[in-house]
Amino acid sequence: MPVVCGVLASGADSAAIVAGNWQSTISAIAHNKACNSFSIPVSAQVNPITSLAPPPAINAPPHPLCEGDTYTFTVPMIVGATGYQWQVIGSGWSGSSTTDSCDITVGQGQATINVFTVNQCGASLVPATIIVYAVPKPLASFTVSQDSLLVDDTLTVHFFPTPFPDAWIYWQWDGGTPLHVDTNKYKVSWPVSGQKVISAFADDGVCMSDVFYDTIWVVTDVGINGVTQQLKITFVPVPVDKNVYLFSSGLSEKQQISISFYSISGMQVKEEKGTIHDGHPLEIDLSKLPSGTYLYELVVKNTMLAGKISVLHQ
Repeated sequence: MPVVCGVLASGADSAAIVAGNWQSTISAIAHNKACNSFSIPVSAQVNPITSLAPPPAINAPPHPLCEGDTYTFTVPMIVGATGYQWQVIGSGWSGSSTTDSCDITVGQGQATINVFTVNQCGASLVPATIIVYAVPKPLASFTVSQDSLLVDDTLTVHFFPTPFPDAWIYWQWDGGTPLHVDTNKYKVSWPVSGQKVISAFADDGVCMSDVFYDTIWVVTDVGINGVTQQLKITFVPVPVDKNVYLFSSGLSEKQQISISFYSISGMQVKEEKGTIHDGHPLEIDLSKLPSGTYLYELVVKNTMLAGKISVLHQ
């Protein structure tokens, strides 16, 4: 059994020491079994690190907070802190950070936000806390009567009423001329051909809705949705899985054809060129396009045709 001489925390070359609240001096000296010291004591003074208090407050952005939007919350920097631990509790609310600021996306209803101060001893025992509330956004959506039309012809835009009666609706017509037919309906025409984007958003003075938009084609020829008086282009199958075949009606001789596909936002995603005539379809591989709705614009025999096509991979 080892002999313990004096006040020792350990008879080995290591000792488990529980830190207290104040500065402490720790000494170590070697002994033999006869309790004779044969080395000079080695001493060190240590200052314990204590857990920090939580931040005094959480700085929130001005209320109200709109559902789906993201806001930056901050706390005052604490001396001695090595980091911060953010906790967001609420349906649909999200956000995390280890710094003195945190970007939080607003969900529904009420949320509790906690922030702990962190140092080498861990997190503070209690957090700084704030309770915040979400405000629903107004809605903006509409439908159009057709995907494409001739220059100076009109299409109908039907607007779905927002559930917020005080919300204002802001429209962008992309060079078109709107005629307000009634409360929820517009007639629109364009004097210039090309791809056009109609967009709308609602603002109730507190929150703004997301922007809702639709894309259409305005053409100068009579080719709309693949049909003219003398020419018809049929897409088979629809919706498209991998390959689509373009069949013509009204082309007795071989003709050059070019076709471009666009995303709904107007970005060109594919272009194809080839030949086509009655009984000899053009095959196009759309297997690399993600499932969705695309706009197309094709030119054959000095005629431009435009419309929409659906891609649905099995």
